[in-house]
Amino acid sequence: MHNSQAGSIQPVIVTFAPTWFNRYYGMDFSAETWDDPISRVERNREMTRLQYDRFSDVGLGCADPGPAPVFSDAYGNYFMPALFGCEISYHSDQAPASIALNSTIEDMRHLQVPDFNTNPVIQRSLSEAKVLIRKYGFCHGGINTGSPINVAVNVFGEEFLMACAAEPETAQHVLMVIAETEFRLYKELSAFVAPVEFPLENISFGYGNCPAIMFSPKLYREVILPVDKWVRSQVAAFHLHHCGVFDNYIELYKELTPDSLDIGGGSNYKAIRDAFPDTPFSMIVNAPDVEGKTTSEVDNLIGCMVDGAAPTTHISHLWVGEAGDIIEDETVRALRTAHERIFI
Repeated sequence: MHNSQAGSIQPVIVTFAPTWFNRYYGMDFSAETWDDPISRVERNREMTRLQYDRFSDVGLGCADPGPAPVFSDAYGNYFMPALFGCEISYHSDQAPASIALNSTIEDMRHLQVPDFNTNPVIQRSLSEAKVLIRKYGFCHGGINTGSPINVAVNVFGEEFLMACAAEPETAQHVLMVIAETEFRLYKELSAFVAPVEFPLENISFGYGNCPAIMFSPKLYREVILPVDKWVRSQVAAFHLHHCGVFDNYIELYKELTPDSLDIGGGSNYKAIRDAFPDTPFSMIVNAPDVEGKTTSEVDNLIGCMVDGAAPTTHISHLWVGEAGDIIEDETVRALRTAHERIFI
């Protein structure tokens, strides 16, 4: 038995990768399936229906899901690399991916905020927003911007990593240009498409810092943190997703005073809670950590994560992101019902 005061813990959220939908339902994710914005919305609705058909007994999916149109979906999670000129690669059984530019450090020195009036990604997205609003009566304005380092690594690949070590001023210039671009997107695109969701006063802003673990804490502090702190200074509320092991970045992230944290699996949740005693957590359950595991093993993993991050009043949810076609149905059900067995 784990924390007896864990009654507020909800079922683990489970999301599925395109590989899962392709294997079990033959769903196609090739380039042409991303071209039409209405088809993308309807595909997402069908994905939700399919989850209900398979897992309604544990509360996944919806029998009749409503539409959730998003104007930036054509590039999957790679709107930002596309904006900066990266080619987006599409495959029948995978989510879109970006191909890093063949750029030099000299190119990075001259990086500028894209011209929104001529950029094809901006213009396409605005056009598709109109189509979606005509069809559904509304359109969400969200863009998966990622953090400045997330975008920089995706756009410039190894060249950006080299710049951080060899020309930190150039690397920091790249990060600032990306940060400035993200705020322009918020104010001039997202707020234009969905002004209620993106108020220009008391801005709430968050991003995924997925590549952080590629940088030593020392390098992060010297090159990246100043830009992150600038971002933090621009907003009323700041939310941070770190999908790797969090432990080495605790002291760095304390300086950002995040309003919520999304923490990668395998982290020292007790140490993080000690550092952020009042900050709401969500926690990532790594799909490989539960694939092929018994119900008791799943229960133990979830229970230990919650115990470490206690008190449970400060835990918003646990979630598995992009479970692939390896995960078994029994594991999904074990995840969804773990709270019923281990928190009494």
